[in-house]
Amino acid sequence: ETSSTTLAFALYELALQTKLQERLRQEIEATIKKHNNEFTYECMEDMHYMKQVLAETQCKYPIAPNLMRQAAADYVVPGHPNYVIKKGMMVTIPTIGIHYDPATYPEPDKFDPERLSADALRLRDSVDWL
Repeated sequence: ETSSTTLAFALYELALQTKLQERLRQEIEATIKKHNNEFTYECMEDMHYMKQVLAETQCKYPIAPNLMRQAAADYVVPGHPNYVIKKGMMVTIPTIGIHYDPATYPEPDKFDPERLSADALRLRDSVDWL
């Protein structure tokens, strides 16, 4: 169910932006040709733009809008010493709040696979994409 939901949203976004759709189609055709016209695991791993499209889809339409985590140790909230997350306390992490933060992802409503390119990922904290 989660895979089909992600693929449905990816296809929806690609239908809205035919230039992205064409770029992905060209990558798929070129990569399959490079792998002797065989669609294998290695072939799929070579589709870097495909990974970006799927990652951006998951960023814009997260399957889990919130993540529940348990604090491993006491944590004093920076700048607020009276607020302490006690060890063992359950914490809700708002996935969609992080993914839609314009400080991290400019124009968060825009579908832009380039924001998840290898170069862009190196400039961002690894916890900014859940």
